[in-house]
Amino acid sequence: MASVLVVDDDEEICKGIEAVLKRAGHEVRTANDGGVALDLMDQEEADVTICDIMMPDVDGFEFFRKLKLTHPSVKFIAISGYSLNGSMNFLAMAEAMGAVKVFEKPVDPKVLVAAVSEFG
Repeated sequence: MASVLVVDDDEEICKGIEAVLKRAGHEVRTANDGGVALDLMDQEEADVTICDIMMPDVDGFEFFRKLKLTHPSVKFIAISGYSLNGSMNFLAMAEAMGAVKVFEKPVDPKVLVAAVSEFG
């Protein structure tokens, strides 16, 4: 089973993803900000991060850039409720940066469990 860090500024989304993944046997921690998530990763590296793109302070893109520098082996799954913002496709941008999977919110729990299970 995988060790997972879920990063989303919406606490309900964090709790929902955490519950689904724990039921599937994964170890899960959560953070509501990219900066907090980086601190948690420095304390104990996860196998997989599931991160929202649009967050205040440290957004998903900044989190991912820093994560790649400090923890390059960690898999990054991007999620977003705002995948298209005008001409910018945030999930396509995350994929181009190296995200292993991208999902629009709300994410189907079965699909998310299957994606995480590939990495642990």
